[in-house]
Amino acid sequence: MKEFKSTIVSCHAGYRGEEYPKSFIWDNETVEITKIEKCWLEPGFRYFKVKSAGEDCFQLRYSEIELQWEGQLLSRI
Repeated sequence: MKEFKSTIVSCHAGYRGEEYPKSFIWDNETVEITKIEKCWLEPGFRYFKVKSAGEDCFQLRYSEIELQWEGQLLSRI
């Protein structure tokens, strides 16, 4: 499994604060999210499987304990 790395995420602010991701920084570039394919909860984390405008697939997670976003590239088109 690939490692998660810290990232900066721009989110839609809803009733939970950072409700869902809209874009994030990856390799010093802004990645726009075009589709959230799946989201789920695990103890201490919220996960999102997302597609970028370039059709790359990423997994993002938000640590509710550390209040920090991390991501990993799942596949690149």
